Amino acid sequence: MSDDVAAPPAVWGAREEDARAPLQGDARCDVAIIGGGLIGLTAADVASRHGLSVMLVEADVVGSGASGANAAGVAPVWGAQTPRGVEASLGAERGAMLNAALAGAGAALIERARVMPFDCGAVGGGYLALAAKPDTGASFADLADQWRRVGADVTLLGKALPDHVQSPRYVEGLLFASGGTLNPRAYVRGLAGVCEDQGVRIFEQSPVSGIRGQANGRWAVESGAGRIDATTVISAVHGGAGTGWGLDRIAWRIDCLLIGSAPLTEAQRQALPGAPTFADLDDVSVFGGTFTADGRIVATVLPGPGQPSLSDAVAIYTEKFMRAFPDAASPQWETLDRGHILMTHDKLPQLLELGPHLFAGQGCNGYGLCAGMLLGEDLARLALRRPDMPPRFMLESPRRSRLARFIPALARRVMPLIRRFA
Repeated sequence: MSDDVAAPPAVWGAREEDARAPLQGDARCDVAIIGGGLIGLTAADVASRHGLSVMLVEADVVGSGASGANAAGVAPVWGAQTPRGVEASLGAERGAMLNAALAGAGAALIERARVMPFDCGAVGGGYLALAAKPDTGASFADLADQWRRVGADVTLLGKALPDHVQSPRYVEGLLFASGGTLNPRAYVRGLAGVCEDQGVRIFEQSPVSGIRGQANGRWAVESGAGRIDATTVISAVHGGAGTGWGLDRIAWRIDCLLIGSAPLTEAQRQALPGAPTFADLDDVSVFGGTFTADGRIVATVLPGPGQPSLSDAVAIYTEKFMRAFPDAASPQWETLDRGHILMTHDKLPQLLELGPHLFAGQGCNGYGLCAGMLLGEDLARLALRRPDMPPRFMLESPRRSRLARFIPALARRVMPLIRRFA
């Protein structure tokens, strides 16, 4: 296909051409962070603002992984998990604390993006969860009550649903007021600049080759010709990327495609949901989208086997789009990125203790912006070791999954069947 010959542009714009210098020689700090995405840079920001010296190493350039290739839905929800489920999993007190933190994370992230040194395309206005099946719609009243109980501003739409979406598919909706969208690549780059202004040293093109404990109780992070001696080490790399401790085998990585349209016409935009971010909770193979500040729609597609092209991804998404919005003209699709989703056994992000003062955070289950921000903050809290700033997530030991190697391949093979019979 033609888009296999000339790769389409990236959804959120081209990466920076001039990378920061790689790690070279010996260095020393309080906290060494591996991974220059949302989680790692949030940890660096919080730790440096509270007085710790921080160094961060990134294998490519900041924002080059899943943090810069996602559909950018600022959705203050857990995805496949509920507030009640979180409290059952983590205990009532910790679960309530974590649910309350997530309920406010959407508004906090949008506000943070708006005060960045340059435009991050932040758009407020809510996150719209949609139900196509009557049973799902009937469950929304209870779900809304769960979120209200922990402080979320959420509205069960009921008869007001047509005011927010014109579609024969949907029977009910929940509107979370603190949702929205932003340009994730711009946000991560902006956050990197903020961190550097606070004294954080960031090294790019620096894949980590080893993390070793030392006789003095400190850690050595090695990359190429460089070495960082640190009191605390934080791994903020989805799936571990070969850094050890079984991180590559404790969650399930699902590859996905990200597609972006040309700017929508006024008629197209009016025919689509009013909220800047929406998700169909009854589509088991993912259907939703975000409407960007520059007037485009961006969406995630779960492909089948092989290396799908832009046209392949568009064909998958268009079938869902026309089912939901038969009166809307299909967008013109122009951009493509390849990302991934890391799924965990309990459908919650993982805050992991790998050794004394050696921590990892990963697995945001497809709802990574709000949850990822909280996870990065908690990693910094662990490094700070302040009694007045305890982590909200449960600190766990890594548990390897025997299915980690097989589920991604299985998912790619069965996805066409799921789409066919869903």
